[in-house]
Amino acid sequence: MIAAAFVGILYWAGQNSDEIQKRLEEYQAQTAANNIPVRVLILPQYEVVELEGDIPGEAQYYYEAYLDGAQEYDITGDSDGSALYVKDGVALYVTGTGKLNAALNTQALLSDARFDFSDAYILVTGSAASAAEYGVPGDV
Repeated sequence: MIAAAFVGILYWAGQNSDEIQKRLEEYQAQTAANNIPVRVLILPQYEVVELEGDIPGEAQYYYEAYLDGAQEYDITGDSDGSALYVKDGVALYVTGTGKLNAALNTQALLSDARFDFSDAYILVTGSAASAAEYGVPGDV
């Protein structure tokens, strides 16, 4: 996605196609060398309070089993202030509840050039429910 925007900017700036291709390859090589590889990305919708030691939400079990002591990264552009936790190629990111939050926060995460998700398996978890006054259990 970022590479496509990069090509669009160069095209708009009047660069010829050979120059665009050359600069795109340089950009991709530079970012690939600095990216943190992610092999498994776990995307739960919410966590109750903390990721460990309290009443578990969707994220806590994954964090305690696979990511205890993981490196924490802030994600620019997300609406909830969630962080990405990465350890040994496994990553956890709480997307937030609701379709809009999940979509926007996931876009912010996948657009972050620090991480390489190109070979990642993605596990999306979530409970299918709504507030009792708006729907029935399992209604999404």
